[in-house]
Amino acid sequence: MIPQLPGDKDALIRDLRRQLAAAQSEIRLLKRRGLLDELRKAAPRKPATAPGQVSMKLGRRLGLWRSPAVVGVVGLVLLGFATDAGVGWYQARSLMSSSSASSTSRTASRSA
Repeated sequence: MIPQLPGDKDALIRDLRRQLAAAQSEIRLLKRRGLLDELRKAAPRKPATAPGQVSMKLGRRLGLWRSPAVVGVVGLVLLGFATDAGVGWYQARSLMSSSSASSTSRTASRSA
């Protein structure tokens, strides 16, 4: 990018102010003649209609459960919970049996 001289910036600012003043003057002239309203009416616009109400409901309407990816993810989560429950049950049983065995060996050694 070519560096601009301070004089160039001042000239640009003066030119932009002139253009703004000309546009404001034209708007005032159009208002006096009543043409501004006609111009606004004639300008092409997009229709300003509000979008229809969209109800976001999960389940049957979006076919959420028909998606193989969702069914797979839910299945993996359930498998993870089942595995965690199984490991917890096994560890509790193993802990009880080892504490039971150690208490049995302690009472046997005390009686001897």
